[in-house]
Parts: sequence; structure tokens; C-alpha cells
Amino acid sequence: MSPRIASLLIPLLLLPAASAGSQPPAATPYEVVEGIASVAWGDPHPALGGGSPLRLTVVEATGLVRAFYFAPGSPAFDFEPRRLQGRRVRVLFDPGRGPGAEPLGVLVIGADAPDAPALSGSQPWISLMCKFADVAAEPHNLAFFTQMFDNSPGRLDHYWREVSYDLIDVVGSGAYGWVVLPGNQTVYVPTPGSGCLDGDPNNDADLDLLFADCTAVADPFVDFSLGGTGGYVGINLMFNGDLDGCAWGGSMWATLDGVNKSWRTTWEPPWGYQNVSVMAHEMGHGFGLPHSNNWDNDGSPYDNSWDVMSDAWNYAASDPTYGTLGKHTIGYHKDLLDWFTAAEVWTPPGNGVYSIVVSDLALPTALGYRMAKLPIPSTTRYWTLETRDRTGLYDAQLPGHAVVVHEVYPSRAEDAWCYDAGVPVGNFCNGAGTMWTVGETFQDPTAGRLIAARVDAQTTDGFALTVWYGVPTTALFLDGFETGDTTRWSAAVP
Repeated sequence: MSPRIASLLIPLLLLPAASAGSQPPAATPYEVVEGIASVAWGDPHPALGGGSPLRLTVVEATGLVRAFYFAPGSPAFDFEPRRLQGRRVRVLFDPGRGPGAEPLGVLVIGADAPDAPALSGSQPWISLMCKFADVAAEPHNLAFFTQMFDNSPGRLDHYWREVSYDLIDVVGSGAYGWVVLPGNQTVYVPTPGSGCLDGDPNNDADLDLLFADCTAVADPFVDFSLGGTGGYVGINLMFNGDLDGCAWGGSMWATLDGVNKSWRTTWEPPWGYQNVSVMAHEMGHGFGLPHSNNWDNDGSPYDNSWDVMSDAWNYAASDPTYGTLGKHTIGYHKDLLDWFTAAEVWTPPGNGVYSIVVSDLALPTALGYRMAKLPIPSTTRYWTLETRDRTGLYDAQLPGHAVVVHEVYPSRAEDAWCYDAGVPVGNFCNGAGTMWTVGETFQDPTAGRLIAARVDAQTTDGFALTVWYGVPTTALFLDGFETGDTTRWSAAVP
């Protein structure tokens, strides 16, 4: 039993004994649902602001579908959603809180959820263009959706090849539509345009019904199994009207054309598919990636300007046809998907002082490491160091050329937070306090000054660093005054 569920059950066992003549307290009507889990992240249009809601769907053995809602910033969101996709789970909930309310606990049955398998090879998606029965608009034609997945610069096959160092592609992707849904817009979206952020799950788009009806009306024309080869890995549901103010990305467990599996899924309003940065973001959720965040702790996971899985709108290139383009995702996320080899990630072998080179994350080949990973002793947290530059098409508009630092803590909603040493912390991870350049030193503010990294010099494709790990450091030593090396002196205060 998970610690969270145990902590919820223990108080029920410690109710005070009833006094003489009194009625015993009524049992709290907690219930349990068991089945296969799917998770989807909601991403509001930036004009709405706010955080990210989460939907957990459980398909029971009888075929009954149960949905649960986590409000943005919910303290109940203390599990790793990406590790639940397609797993059998047990969900503890209070039916008195209404349908769709937040669960009290989520437990993977049988064993802890393993890390997602490495993502490699072809990842074909089918885009289904679905019209609400009462909305006549067809925002784009079939060619627009088909060409979105081309290998031309700015299109999604080209994008995913570059971001993954050619480890994945979306060759074989297709599109079909427009097909007409059996219901009007409000059958699926009770509050078009804003419901995903009002805290009431009854106003969210019905993702399960949208998936079921959109795939059903397209099924006579689309072979989801691709001739029995395992089928498309993902389904983009493209709608001709607004949803609940959010675009959504994650997965859905279903049987389509005899293939029973967890389908990577996105639910896209027109403003979603009109910007391939949004498509890349939601497909990233389909691949199991969470959001990242910045250091201001304001509840918004859209403040990391170095990551398509956070700020997909700003510091991004654009295309006249497909709008805002996706930038690269951060090193931590690429490592989750096994896009780095073991030799490309540097971890200190022990306490000491080390010299390393960390190469630009967006380059197809690296002379140095792709990322440095510095565990924080006695915790499950660690720091990552990566080099970013205005490289190629997708990173061309980044804030600058620097070493960027993230603190990774897998037990929170956004695992990776971009560190900002500025005072005050900025609203976005894009200022001088978030970019370490030559002569400047990052120092862990919480590890007793025993973890630090100084940027010594720019190299052919990155930066040379000196890393202190597990050894005492001082600002005097770090800035080179003791050695007399003026190239290491810095105006920055560690």
C-alpha cells in the first residue's frame, strides 16, 4: 500500500470509542476503482493564464470508464502520471465529493510503475478532423493536416528527428476528415472556452466521449491497426470548435480495429493545431513527458523559456503556415526518453573537483557531454547542467547562449524547475539569473555549498566547466583569486 493511501486509511482506524448511550460514528463511504489508467494534461490558452489541470481515466474490467480530476496545483497530485499510462491501478475516492472529484490516493497494482521504455523508431500518428454536429466551420483542409507531419523544416517529422537526434520520426503519419460527430458541441464541452480552469470537473471537456465518438465516426475510413502491424502509436483529435479553454495531451486506453493498447492522444482546438509548438507540446505529453517549471513557485508550469514542455509560445521561431514552432525540450526530458547514451551524461564518480565540457543540447553531435547530473546528497533530488544556444531553426530565438541549470525532483507535478539565482526571481526563466556564462559560478543554495560549477570557457560546441562536488568551496577559491587566474574571476556573486 502506498504511503499516501496508508496515511488516509489510518485515521479511519483511530476513531474515538463511542461513549455509553451514544451512536457509533458512521463509516466514511470511501470507494475503490480498479482498472487500466490513462492520464491527460490540460494546457490552457495563454490568454487564460493559470496552471495545468490533470485528468485520470480508469477503464474497469467491465468496460466502464471512470474519470477523475486534479485541479491545477492540487496537493493530491503527488504521483508520477507519466508512469501510470497503460498500467493497472487502484484509485481510492470519496463518492460524496461528486463525480470526477480528486482521488484520495492512486496505487499501481502488482509493483511500482517502471520507467517508460526508450522511445525510438517510427512513431506514426493519425490526425482525425472531427466536426461538432452544430458547428459548420472547417478551419483547414486535409492537406494542411497531412503536410503538418512532413519532413520539411518547421514540420513535425523534421522537428522530432532533430529533437531526438534522429532516434524517432513520425513517418507513416496520416490524416482523415472532416467527419461529423453525433453530438453538438455542448454535449462534449459544457463550457466552451473556459471550463478547464474553473475547478469544476463537470465543466471540463469530456475527453473520453470525444475520443470514443471521434474515432468511431472515422473508423469506417481509417485502419487504426495499419494492417495488423501494431497500428498508429498516437491519435490527434482535431476539432473545429473550441474545447474547454485547454488543449489536452496524454493517452487513452481503447480497442481500435482489434488493437487494444494505450494510444498516445491529443485533443486539439483550432488554436492548438494552428501552432505546431502546441502540437509538439501535446505530443510530448503523449510520449509521457510532464511539464517543467521555473523557480517562482507561482503555480504556472509555463514559465520555463528553454522548454517546449513549458513555455511553448515565447522565445520561439514561427512559420507562416504553422504558426509558432516548438523549441527543444530540456535535457532531463530527453534523458527520460533515453535519447542520451550513458556516456553522454556526466555524473561525478565521487567527491572531488572535475573539469568537463557540456555541449549545446540542440546540436546533432556533441564533442562533450549532453548533460551533467549532480545528485543532491541524502535526497532524491539532483541538479542538471545543460548548454543552450540560438542553434538551428527550433532554438533560434532562445534567451541567450549559456549554461542552464534545473533542479529535478520527481515527486512533484513538474519534475524539473529551472533555477534562477536572481533577486527577485523573474516571472520567466529567461533573465541573467538563469544563465551562467564564462566566469560565472552556479552554487547549490541548499547543499552546504558543497556543489558548484564554474563556467571556465566557451568551446567549439559548448562550455568548459569546473565542477566541485562534495568538497568545501568558497567564493574566493571559485573565482580564481587564489590561483591568480584572472580568466576565472567573476563579477557574479556565487
